Amino acid sequence: MSLLYLRLQLTLPSNSLLFVRTFRQPQRSTGPKSQIGEFRVLQLTQSKTNRNGSMKKRIKPKFKEVQPPRYLRMSTDQDWTNVWPTATTFKQSVVPLPITQGYVASVKENKGLPLEKYANAELMKIPNFFHLTPNHIKKHCAAIKKYCTPWPEQLDSDEACEYYLPIQITTNDYLNSTPSIRDSRARVIKFNFKLTQLQFDEHARDKFIRLAGQRYNANTDELTLVAD
Repeated sequence: MSLLYLRLQLTLPSNSLLFVRTFRQPQRSTGPKSQIGEFRVLQLTQSKTNRNGSMKKRIKPKFKEVQPPRYLRMSTDQDWTNVWPTATTFKQSVVPLPITQGYVASVKENKGLPLEKYANAELMKIPNFFHLTPNHIKKHCAAIKKYCTPWPEQLDSDEACEYYLPIQITTNDYLNSTPSIRDSRARVIKFNFKLTQLQFDEHARDKFIRLAGQRYNANTDELTLVAD
């Protein structure tokens, strides 16, 4: 705002003064944004233009085409040992069988039928035996055959085996349809042999039987030791 002192020499008296008030409006700049002092202008939102003022090109995401399940492309005479060579979690896209698994709480749930193999967590939690088919076992035996020795010709009967190999060790393996394949009963190991194989005299035999107690079976002449 400024004040101008004008002396009008018109109809006004010569000794009169007229005060005029003027206003100056700021003009908007059409150029690039100016910087305020030493700092750049903070932009909270991401600009869609480059530094030179041109528009950025939108990058479209690329999605991979979902392949159909493998069992739809498998032939009926394909070697299953190549499809499922080792123990692994159940894969519904590989197994060409209509397998169902799960508990149905009511008839309204899934029409009273167990869940199919697609996206079935119950089939993934339990162990499967697709890697232990007869063809798998044949391949395993053929692979370890070169490390095995031939069976002794002298062991042609059970009596000969008991005579030359008197000690018998028994272990148990348990397979469960649970999330864990461990079973505490598999820790139990049974160790038995006939007492006549030790070739004791009467004094040593009597002392050994007294020390064995209930572990010795007088009917079969066998001593059984159980370890856990």
